Amino acid sequence: MMKFEIEVYEYESAFKEKAWWLCDFSRDYIEPSFLDRSYGKDIENISISIILVRQYPGYEDWDKPRRPKYIEHREARCISGELMIWHKRFELEVRFDNDVYDEFLHADEEQSKRIIARETLKALDLLDKVPKRLKDFDKERFRTDVANYYRSQGWIE
Repeated sequence: MMKFEIEVYEYESAFKEKAWWLCDFSRDYIEPSFLDRSYGKDIENISISIILVRQYPGYEDWDKPRRPKYIEHREARCISGELMIWHKRFELEVRFDNDVYDEFLHADEEQSKRIIARETLKALDLLDKVPKRLKDFDKERFRTDVANYYRSQGWIE
């Protein structure tokens, strides 16, 4: 069973509504489409976190995406007391360049879906950073399935 999700890691106030929209989009469209699939035993969850912060000259190192990270198992309690469990999770972070930032900020819902599809497909190139010790994960089939799903929805050509 695969959990594939797209999250917002950090955003500026101009993106507050889009950040909520992106969470709903991931929950309603992305996550259910991959729950019944398996790509091996080593990775059960892939999360792409998007940083929606404009880049300014002299501040390029701020809000930089972190390196891809694999979490074998981790548990933590939220302030609410809820137990969060991460198991066999691969985390990717991406930051939109200023052109994509502006495009996404002003896009309607359908354009936003196409932008997210295009940019998350690019982010999947980071799957090449999966640790070599994780041998039971079919990253090429996962990439292909994501692209085919986006294509079936009309978000990419």
